Amino acid sequence: MILDNDLIMADSATLASISASGTSIIDASKVLDFGIGGKNAFGTAIGPNVGEGGNVSWNVVCEDEDFAAGGSAAVTMSLVTANDASLSSGAVVLAAVSGIDATPNDGDTIIRMDVPRGATKRYLGMKVLVATAALTTGKVTAWIGQIAETPLAPTDLKK
Repeated sequence: MILDNDLIMADSATLASISASGTSIIDASKVLDFGIGGKNAFGTAIGPNVGEGGNVSWNVVCEDEDFAAGGSAAVTMSLVTANDASLSSGAVVLAAVSGIDATPNDGDTIIRMDVPRGATKRYLGMKVLVATAALTTGKVTAWIGQIAETPLAPTDLKK
């Protein structure tokens, strides 16, 4: 896949360490920091507006490890914006997908949806809530951007 490294929110991040009924940031080292807002040429304060460019997607793919649980786990993944990197101060859930069961296999797309338009705060990240039973295996890769592209092998290029 070809992805913008600065827009990756999880890179084969494990979900197995998240306890049942616990909400966690999927990969704290990959919370996106848009920096402090400035002013435009007219002196109006501006901040990050993810999604204003149109058709920017939040993508989550099962990566490297299939999901598995000791019981019947239900997973909720949320796209969260906040004033701090821990996604707790002034946190707003921009989008959430619930009812993800423990059946995705390696390579399966779990979420692909447009990022809601509107002002985001300085930080953007992804949280997960695992309910009922903890996952025993499962990794995800998540990013903001277009659908990932797979480069062609040189033999696939047409002359």
